Amino acid sequence: MSDRNVDHDLSEFFRRVSTPEPSVRLRNAVADARTAEHAGGGLGRRFAGDSRLGLSLVALAASIVLSAGMLFVAYGRGGIGIAGSDDTQSASPSASPSEMASVSPNASASVEINASRSAAASPTPTRDPAFTFGPPGTFKAVADTTLGPSSAVRLPDGRVFLTDGDQFQIYDPAADKFGDIGKFATPHVRGTVTGLPDGTVLIAGGMDVQTGYGIDTAMVYDPSTGKSTPTGNLVQARFDQHAVALSGGRVVLLGGYSVTQVPLLTAEIYDPTTRKFTRTGNMVVNRGCATTTLMSDGKVLIAGGDVTSGPPVARTYMTAEVFDPATGKFTATGSLSTGRDCAAGALLPDGRVLVAGGDTQFAGVGTADVYDPQTGTFTATGNMATGRFSHSATALPDGRVLITGGLIEPGLIASVDPGILAVTANSYLGSAELYDPYTGKFTKIGPMLSRRVGHTATLLEDGRVLLAGGNLDATSAEVYVP
Repeated sequence: MSDRNVDHDLSEFFRRVSTPEPSVRLRNAVADARTAEHAGGGLGRRFAGDSRLGLSLVALAASIVLSAGMLFVAYGRGGIGIAGSDDTQSASPSASPSEMASVSPNASASVEINASRSAAASPTPTRDPAFTFGPPGTFKAVADTTLGPSSAVRLPDGRVFLTDGDQFQIYDPAADKFGDIGKFATPHVRGTVTGLPDGTVLIAGGMDVQTGYGIDTAMVYDPSTGKSTPTGNLVQARFDQHAVALSGGRVVLLGGYSVTQVPLLTAEIYDPTTRKFTRTGNMVVNRGCATTTLMSDGKVLIAGGDVTSGPPVARTYMTAEVFDPATGKFTATGSLSTGRDCAAGALLPDGRVLVAGGDTQFAGVGTADVYDPQTGTFTATGNMATGRFSHSATALPDGRVLITGGLIEPGLIASVDPGILAVTANSYLGSAELYDPYTGKFTKIGPMLSRRVGHTATLLEDGRVLLAGGNLDATSAEVYVP
């Protein structure tokens, strides 16, 4: 067990964990329709008369097209399919992680992971005898957004900035009101959104919806003026990357995609004082849809993910690595108990990191691991009630972790769980769970008011959690009230 002080500065803790990751798997199958709309047509328009059916069929159609090897879908979870691309080939199952580190964005995907290993039971911190958790909270409706956001960040004044990469909106929790929609001069669809120390917001990278290629532009949005201004360009064009706000105010961008569906190996850092991006060390392996968590020591844990953006050659990682901003280097660390793609991570009060769920070959898993930075190892913890991926994990003020939504494994479609909607083989979830870091167990709660995948989950100043977008309607919102 870590000997970290559980009573560390909670305000800093929640600043670190309240910004959700924008890279999620089949959230982007839903967003395919929106990308097609930006591009002026496509699958999204074909089903415009019935948004629920249309979005569901887009997800199904995207899966079928990719599986057929045609790879022309413009916008689908962790990466793109480029028409006529020769970059996606069947990977050798014997390739080692070290071999995978040499895969370039333009090379054939040589992959392998999932070497089996057993995981011991996770050590749990000692609960203060005077402390007890209250009963589970409830989900309550709030005003609907008219945006369909894919990324969100809490501002210093308590409001929440939400965007779909093309347009943006601000939610005021005190008034329970979404403001007017604004539009960026340059769209950054599938880019990243990160809060900066001065209260502004960095929007970086994204996809050119006309070409399907990554873009290298970035801008800073100032909520006090409602305007965005260009800042320095990225070193490398990328979309679906991970972005983590570091201690001291800088932001690291990890991986993502540029042209091919093989994730980038590179990383870069944005310095708000110089307004410039500079290259830092390369990751140990190129991975997409991993979990990224800023730890209490200022380092970043990158766990799981996959080496390609989708079928037919997606392979999930059970490996992990740690980025040290002080040295600019990535170092391999312990392995997960199983491969996890599009899992969700959260920092626990004692400095450990929960990595829950994920999928292996598009089948959700219900297991979870806890990473101990003191030993550099993962150990198995309790299982979730429902296997899921592309869900959210939000650290609550009381130390528990809220798990919401995601996609269910096909084998559970016949379940009587009221949170399951059998729209396609990969179904949206409306169920939720709470993780207790002291017992290492998940408890089923809810269900939510709407089924959501790839939604935003933002911890508000009063301890509630705003859940927005990601569902079949894409514009509804609700809050979890502890």
